[in-house]
Amino acid sequence: MHKAETTAIAIVCILILAAIPVSSVHATFPGENGKIAFDIFDHVGDKHFEIQSINPDGTGLTNLSNNVLPDLSPNWSPDGTKILFWRAGGELPGLYIMNEDGSEQKFLIEGGGDPAWSPDGSKLALLGTTVIPGTFDENQDIFVINVDGSGKTRLTFDLGEDGSPDWSPDGTKIAFERIGAGANSGMYVMNADGSDQTIIQQNNDGVSGSSPSWSPDGSKIAFTGFDFINLVTDIFVINPDGTEQTRLTDDPHHDGPPVWSPDGSKIAFTRTDAFGSFSDEIFIMNSDGTDQVRITTDGFGKAHPSWQRILTKQTPQQAIEDLKETARSLGISHASLKKASALLSDDNPNNDKSACGKLKAFTNYVKAQTGKKLTQEQANALIESASDIKEQLGC
Repeated sequence: MHKAETTAIAIVCILILAAIPVSSVHATFPGENGKIAFDIFDHVGDKHFEIQSINPDGTGLTNLSNNVLPDLSPNWSPDGTKILFWRAGGELPGLYIMNEDGSEQKFLIEGGGDPAWSPDGSKLALLGTTVIPGTFDENQDIFVINVDGSGKTRLTFDLGEDGSPDWSPDGTKIAFERIGAGANSGMYVMNADGSDQTIIQQNNDGVSGSSPSWSPDGSKIAFTGFDFINLVTDIFVINPDGTEQTRLTDDPHHDGPPVWSPDGSKIAFTRTDAFGSFSDEIFIMNSDGTDQVRITTDGFGKAHPSWQRILTKQTPQQAIEDLKETARSLGISHASLKKASALLSDDNPNNDKSACGKLKAFTNYVKAQTGKKLTQEQANALIESASDIKEQLGC
């Protein structure tokens, strides 16, 4: 590639990215390993960003977005059926959502950089700007909104620039980074309501952390660490309380941000050519940093990998067993669940209707116990679970 062409491409990237909120990768919730989505800059064709997906073994490369506008920062939904992404330009720039195969691309909300799904898929933690009191300056903070754009709530109020929010798998915590706040700069963990903001990484061993990514079991946080001595970024892991920082990559090129596989055994990341060429590729390694394998090979610029979670659908009998266990933990026991489970264990389709009747009896029993043995919230959860099973059975 000629120097003039390389310079022109760099300018195009800078102009596009300058108008797009900074984005990192986000937590992968527990499940089976699916595809890896990422954005790619096509510097040979139309010179724009698209979203593609690939199998973890490097096969099945597929273009998903197929749009002349820049599409970036894919983020799989917790159930693995949708992809959230950022579209720059056009009449409605902002957050969009599409099916896993790229179909039905729909506008979601304006703005809202660097969104992270809540584990139940009902909310997004994202970035927003606020005006600093007494000035005309804007500050970047973290907000939570419902997926439909309603109920926007501000979580952080520090004068630093907050970014890269990432929800813990149990939904109780959010990890994030804070920069430009002097002694308060660093990587933080807070409660999901914004309380108890605790710094967990701040220039530990000459490394500045950013782009936190929770492991599927919530026991570790992977992050991109800038090494002030070697002037490169590598991938590290740390406990959520800030202990046991461990380096996973030690490469002369820039690595990160990291994203976990749903089963927690692997980490995907981008390895960037430190000399500025467009050979940014997606790599996979074991969660301890061993066996680093490149899975993309076309030389185009790639970033922001996101790993799809495949949910294993329960059989109605398995769901009933889980419902029995939940009810038992709340001090509720009812023969109808045991009878429903026994009916379904015979694998006889004619028994499904009888099982539906047993689930109805259980629902009525739960309603009768509301305000006695059960709170309204506990009762609603049990009734909803029973309704889901009845729907599976076609009741």
